[in-house]
Amino acid sequence: MKHQALSRVISAVLAVMCLVTLISGVAGFVSAGKDFAQDCSDYKTLRDRIAEAEALDAQLNGGKAEYDKTAAELKAEKGQYDEDSSHHREELTEYTATNAGLQMGTGGIDSAASTLEDGWKQYNAAREQFDAMEAEFNVGYNKYLAAKAQIDAGREQLDAVKAQLDDGDSQLDAAMAQLGGIRAGLSETEQKLKDEKDELLAAFDKISGMQTSVGEYEQLQDEYKSARQALLAYDSISENVIDGEELLTAANSAARSMHVGYIVRFVLRVLMNLLMLASAAAGAAALLKAFDKLKIKYPMWFIAAACAVGAILAEAISLGLGRGLLYSALFVLILSAALFALTYEKNQTAPSEAAQ
Repeated sequence: MKHQALSRVISAVLAVMCLVTLISGVAGFVSAGKDFAQDCSDYKTLRDRIAEAEALDAQLNGGKAEYDKTAAELKAEKGQYDEDSSHHREELTEYTATNAGLQMGTGGIDSAASTLEDGWKQYNAAREQFDAMEAEFNVGYNKYLAAKAQIDAGREQLDAVKAQLDDGDSQLDAAMAQLGGIRAGLSETEQKLKDEKDELLAAFDKISGMQTSVGEYEQLQDEYKSARQALLAYDSISENVIDGEELLTAANSAARSMHVGYIVRFVLRVLMNLLMLASAAAGAAALLKAFDKLKIKYPMWFIAAACAVGAILAEAISLGLGRGLLYSALFVLILSAALFALTYEKNQTAPSEAAQ
């Protein structure tokens, strides 16, 4: 073998770098597994968000006609309820004022009745006095003549008082009749207000039920908005939506791309780490071959070439995945290329060609 001493030095350095590459490859498997698990979790999260958005979209589409109908009815019912409530309050205010006036009128009539009763008492007392004076007339004619003028005057006064009392009775009866009519009207108004209150309570219950139904649909709309924002947070989805694609279509397309993408990335990373391990194994074989510890038919340059190919393919995959340079693989590539150049002889052939 040409340049055996130098080949052994390069092989030793290559073996050290291959050990580093081996460690990097093993660590790469662990990292790839963790990233794959995270990608699976992210994909599941996206699928769950899509499923939630699809379910909410279906509920909204299924309930839209009923929502529009209920919302229109609710608007009409609420307008009628407000109008009826306003009218009911006006009637209640009028009833309260009338009832207060009735109470005042009743108090006035009671006072007038008491005054009239006192008048009748005075009239009866005067009448008794007059009767006593008239009885005295029977004692003697002379006394009668003396008292006749006084008796006549007293009779006239009593007649005037009686006329006033009779007029007071008539007025009191008329006032009582008027109050009775007012009471009857208030009783009818009170029953009407009660019926209106029952109708308003029933309308309020109906409106509350309609508001609940409308509120539930609007809550679904808010939940759908949140689900929509959660999906639009993904750049690939928002870009397609901006381009005019429907949200759920864009989301399902993005989910499929994500699914394929993370599986491809995982496979390529596994392949990259396998190539690193293979390159490390070739480097170890080169070291053993350089010190005549490995008896195989493959020449040194062939082993170096295999080590270089594994390193360059691993490096290409890493760059393709956007992970940057693998410095251990880069050094392995450089050293294995140097070993290949140092040990390659034109008259040598690959083992497969030699077998032919």
